[in-house]
Amino acid sequence: MIERIQKEEPKVEEVSDILDLEDQRREELLGLDKTQMNDVAQAVNRFPIIELQFEVQDPTSIRQGNTMTIAVQFTREMDEGERLGPVYAPHYPAEKPEGWWCIVANPKTNHLFAIKRLIVAKEQVSDVIEFDAPEAGHHDLFLYFVCDSYFGVDQEWEVAIDVGKPDK
Repeated sequence: MIERIQKEEPKVEEVSDILDLEDQRREELLGLDKTQMNDVAQAVNRFPIIELQFEVQDPTSIRQGNTMTIAVQFTREMDEGERLGPVYAPHYPAEKPEGWWCIVANPKTNHLFAIKRLIVAKEQVSDVIEFDAPEAGHHDLFLYFVCDSYFGVDQEWEVAIDVGKPDK
């Protein structure tokens, strides 16, 4: 079905693009009955549209071996009055909350610095990730924001840091 849709509508690249189609065109492309279309609408409406902002705290005072902190703020787009419920997973054996993982790593050295799970129960969530700073020098770390419930919404951000020599 995905291949057929992409041949006929190349602008459909993401789940949210299905909603942007005119109703009649969407029904023609998907070729589903009314019950199946209701399931698609429910799933697409639950699909998260997110924005992540982050900030390295005190970036000029990072020292080797000291604890460094990255503050993250996660915003999930929601319609006014919408309540965030469990993920759309009709075959999952129980209700499942939408979960996200914040991971700080260096893919070049295969080093994991921090991993933290966030449960998203509201439109906006703020948290901090703390970990030991790497050895002195310049480092291009990555902040990965990974969803445990939906495919295709993960994000990655480069976090360039300069680490000073340890305090004596």
